[in-house]
Amino acid sequence: MDEQLKSLSKIFNETLLRIPDFQRGYAWSLKEVNDYWNDILRLGENKKHYVGVLTLDIVKQETLENWLDDIWLLKSKNYQSYYVVDGQQRLTTSMLLIKAIIDIMNKKNIRLLNYMSKEEILNKYIYESKPEENSKSFLFSYELQNPSYSFLVECIYQNEEILKTRIQETAYTKNLKEAYDFFFKKLDEIKDNTEIENIFKKITQDFLFNVYKISSEIDVYVAFETMNNRGKPLSNLERLKNRLIYLVELLEEKSYIKERLRREVNDCWKEIYHSLGKKTKHSILDDEFLFAHYFIYFKEEKDYDFSYDRDETTGKTVKLLDEVFTPEAVLSKNITPKELFNYLESLKITVVRWTSLLYPEDRYYSKEIKNYINLIVFIQKSTLRLGSIYDNSKYLLILAIFSMYDNYNNNDFIKFLETVERNMFVINILTPFRIYLYQLYDIDESVIIINYIDLIIKLRKKEIYLEKIIEIIENQTKQIINSEKYRKLIIEYYEKNGFYDISFLRYFFYNYECELREKNGDARLYLDYNIESSVEHIFPQKVKNQYWKEKFSKYNLKTRKQIANSLGNFIVISSRNKNSKLSNKGFEEKKGAASSKVGYKYSDLYSEKKLTDYNQWTIKEIKNRGIELCEFMERRWKIKIGNKNEKLKFLGLFEIEKESN
Repeated sequence: MDEQLKSLSKIFNETLLRIPDFQRGYAWSLKEVNDYWNDILRLGENKKHYVGVLTLDIVKQETLENWLDDIWLLKSKNYQSYYVVDGQQRLTTSMLLIKAIIDIMNKKNIRLLNYMSKEEILNKYIYESKPEENSKSFLFSYELQNPSYSFLVECIYQNEEILKTRIQETAYTKNLKEAYDFFFKKLDEIKDNTEIENIFKKITQDFLFNVYKISSEIDVYVAFETMNNRGKPLSNLERLKNRLIYLVELLEEKSYIKERLRREVNDCWKEIYHSLGKKTKHSILDDEFLFAHYFIYFKEEKDYDFSYDRDETTGKTVKLLDEVFTPEAVLSKNITPKELFNYLESLKITVVRWTSLLYPEDRYYSKEIKNYINLIVFIQKSTLRLGSIYDNSKYLLILAIFSMYDNYNNNDFIKFLETVERNMFVINILTPFRIYLYQLYDIDESVIIINYIDLIIKLRKKEIYLEKIIEIIENQTKQIINSEKYRKLIIEYYEKNGFYDISFLRYFFYNYECELREKNGDARLYLDYNIESSVEHIFPQKVKNQYWKEKFSKYNLKTRKQIANSLGNFIVISSRNKNSKLSNKGFEEKKGAASSKVGYKYSDLYSEKKLTDYNQWTIKEIKNRGIELCEFMERRWKIKIGNKNEKLKFLGLFEIEKESN
């Protein structure tokens, strides 16, 4: 390898840089961007800052023939062209800053920076123009096949506002935009143009990259995977893309087949990152999808161990990369072009179904199906220990059935989702006291344990069908509910501990809200785990207001806590801001005052409005509302709590009820 320390000013000297198609997009968050900015500000005058390694691989001549927009520059000005194998995150960040500086020069009417005009900076770092053909050759960008190419070139380099509405945003393009906006805002806040000039000088002259040029005998794909396990690590999905492109190159096939496969890999990952990244407010983890796809794609004839191993660098190593898609498998012809085409097609189809499972509102499913998927997503996020293979196994089963959805009628699918949702709620009433199904089995041997991964394998092999899966899950739910030991277990726990900070409570009250809405002929509430709301006490935990002192002063501190944490004393507040305003106010004030328009009566939630039917809030109202909520739980999920006394025990109010009588 050839090695030199170079500034951007020297790197961009008759040089064309491209991020190759096997690279991921721009992965830096605002945290890393802010750290980079602080490195610039902290750098003293006439000091140098070591940025890191920039590894380059010279682009082959046959590839350059396809770079139609750049041929004139390569031939007439003898530019050298390189792929960026390592260091693209820092280099991209630097280019975003330089473009922000150019745009600030426009806004602030800055004529020169470090003796360079805006046009000279553009021509040195961003693009060279060919006016007679109205074309531009961008000096640093992604390869054309990369989905981030259009966003970087058209929305940032050329700042074409009208095009921003046409380009699909992904998680990577979101990162590009956030980084550019961050730099522009920081520069705009600087009053002294000399300081902007200093920043420009630092980033172009004083930030030094350790530039390596890979020699021809080094395998660039292996180098990429090795190098990019430093810094912000690649996800396994990102590594898999690089690996598949590498394997395509190893195939002993005709060039047009290899070209088709390579194009298919790029198209596949374009679809994956479009689907996974289009919900830019809520990230979907790459490896979660890859993990899910494995279980619905590989049957027993390729029963690879896909367990996660701990790894010092990335935290997770997937044996899919170590044992399935390996160079040895290609060289021994255990992997064929047809298998690769099939695998890529399956990935493309599955990612659409995976995201539609998380965001069903974007799909064409019926209203009932969307509702149950929303319920399952909501309870998964609010109650389960995300990351556990057991917790996610129901998701995987749903995804597997989604892949065969055309084979089922609407009613069967709704019945399946309804069965899964009920099972999840029944099981998750156990989670506050860390009772898992295998522990429940120890308590009551009549409860069966379901191996969901086994169901997926049998489903794919057509050894089991949807009706039987519904029956298996229904039987487990019934066995748990009919277990007297289960019923006593939950009564004893909640009698002792109450419902404060219980994970399923928010989900429970949203379902209660839905029932109230349906009774009032209103549309069903759309469930979104991320909406601004919280579950709060009606009678507050801390008694400061005179109203609460009068109603509850006869109880000691322990009893007051027990009352406050009983189910009937909780409510979903539609806005956390509103709760801070209500705080420890008395019940009449919480119901709502016309002067402030804040309170239960002004809410858009029926469960809040319903509280205005009460004239006061005492132990009696908490008890009655608690029993009403118990009856709703029994009605909604067919859970057996018991008679009035058993319900009062479940609510933690039985002994207090005896004292009150």
